[in-house]
Amino acid sequence: MVLRKEERERSRRALFFLRGYGALWATVPLGGRSTLGGASEVMSWGEFSFHRGQRSIMLKDAVVRASYLDLSGRPDALKCFMEVCELLAFLPCTIQRDDLLRLLWSFYSGLVAGVLPVVAVARFLGRWLRQEGLMPDLLRCCRCGSQVTSRWGLGEEGVVCCGSNAAWEPEVMGELLRTLYLGHDDFVEWGIGHFRAPLTGDRLYVWKRIIRWMKGLLFEANIILGREGV
Repeated sequence: MVLRKEERERSRRALFFLRGYGALWATVPLGGRSTLGGASEVMSWGEFSFHRGQRSIMLKDAVVRASYLDLSGRPDALKCFMEVCELLAFLPCTIQRDDLLRLLWSFYSGLVAGVLPVVAVARFLGRWLRQEGLMPDLLRCCRCGSQVTSRWGLGEEGVVCCGSNAAWEPEVMGELLRTLYLGHDDFVEWGIGHFRAPLTGDRLYVWKRIIRWMKGLLFEANIILGREGV
């Protein structure tokens, strides 16, 4: 899958996320008889083969199986997936992460099926944190240790149910737990049925705050090498 591209005069440099290998930068020849330009667009999923030279690695052939065209007409979903691609572009190169690649495909296919983008992003980031062993206990306050049964919020260390931060409705916690722990097919079915309209106002703010908190945990643990503001 292609995470990022950089245009040059007669070629393109693209960052691929490959099964069995991880992230890999490679040169993509353009112009003339080359047909690899479309295959190296960001969000292209497929089968890629490479030629390793003395100075660089070059894309030799590609068969595209899915692409950004699957999300055409849905700019919100396209934007969310592109933002996740930018996040993954900060991964260290050549470290095999097939588990993360599977999560990314699940995220992508959920968007294609029609899951609300902000909820799909929270699921991807939360399940990534679970893979890394970094997801705090969502059912217990990180300050007082009490079980979260009513209003709650987020602190730097995790979920809180005491103090001024505990202002969010408990229904959102139920939604978050389903988002993180349902299997893919069950999540897609539930997500499409439950979130029938785009989130707005305070509810949208809560989900965006959850996403920013999750990103912060990944950066603090140096899972992603880059700037937290991305």
